Amino acid sequence: MHTKLNDEYGQSFNSYLKYGLGGLDSKERRSMTAGSATIGGALVSESFEDVIMSAIEGANPMRRFCNVIKSPTKVKLPYSTDNQAVELVAEEGAFSAVQPTSTFFETVGFKIGCRVDASVEMVQDYPDLENYIAQSAALQLGLKESDYIWYGTGSGQPKGITAETVATT
Repeated sequence: MHTKLNDEYGQSFNSYLKYGLGGLDSKERRSMTAGSATIGGALVSESFEDVIMSAIEGANPMRRFCNVIKSPTKVKLPYSTDNQAVELVAEEGAFSAVQPTSTFFETVGFKIGCRVDASVEMVQDYPDLENYIAQSAALQLGLKESDYIWYGTGSGQPKGITAETVATT
């Protein structure tokens, strides 16, 4: 996947990555102060997260089977604690009055991050540095996220499928 950020903010961000804050002209500095500084307004292009999240989808095939919930707080999700009753009923027959029981599962949020290293020469010479960083970060994040989905222990990390699955013979 190749996504180029063409907006003024994205171009200023790319210049910031290459030359630092001191290398920006006044127009670029103005566009880099868009958004709130407390939420990183001068650090990340507004569409940069979208580029990374889109690339993570390609790097982590498990996202096709999972429901990823973005929430700033814990979320209680209801789930059934027994098998749903399924039965074959005659044309005008009635279903049995079995009521499934349910409870709640409280989610715990985790943050995942990575660092993309680049030499000074690469930063100065790479034609599309922002896209390189986005794609490299997305690959690392997607692969690590997939590991946690499968193998997370639930102790200081998300609980993965293998931690919840019991094999019987």
